[in-house]
Amino acid sequence: PAENVIPPAVTEAPRNPEMDAQARTEALRAMADQLSMEFDELINQGVVSLETSDQWLELNLPNSLLFGSGDAEPHYDAFEVVEKIATVLNNRDNAVKVEGFTDNQPISTSRFPSNWELSAARAAAMVRMLVMEGIEPERLAAVGYGQYQPVARNDTEEG
Repeated sequence: PAENVIPPAVTEAPRNPEMDAQARTEALRAMADQLSMEFDELINQGVVSLETSDQWLELNLPNSLLFGSGDAEPHYDAFEVVEKIATVLNNRDNAVKVEGFTDNQPISTSRFPSNWELSAARAAAMVRMLVMEGIEPERLAAVGYGQYQPVARNDTEEG
């Protein structure tokens, strides 16, 4: 019985986790540089922000750039924004999470009974647009936070 055991064959070289992490970090930095160039004007105006770490990249776009108030149908201008993002994301394999947020102004329509539905619909709309631009759907996730994880206050003119 023991002599019938066949040892597993090694089909690829053992991975070096340190090299993998370094390669991922370099790939994220390259994406951040490319996004920074694509959105340079909006970043300089303070409309868009770009945050990075060794493990993730976050591009923050205000709802007003993409949607009308209380709506999940993208503005015409949103298509150009998503096209720029897709250009950077194409030919890469990283996962992409699109997060939708709203302010704390109550909404109660048949389509959006609460801000959760609105934020989820906005995230899903962006995901659909990315798919239309050639991003593989398997890489994408849409998450709606509603008003419960605000990215800014809205009790001032700026927020």
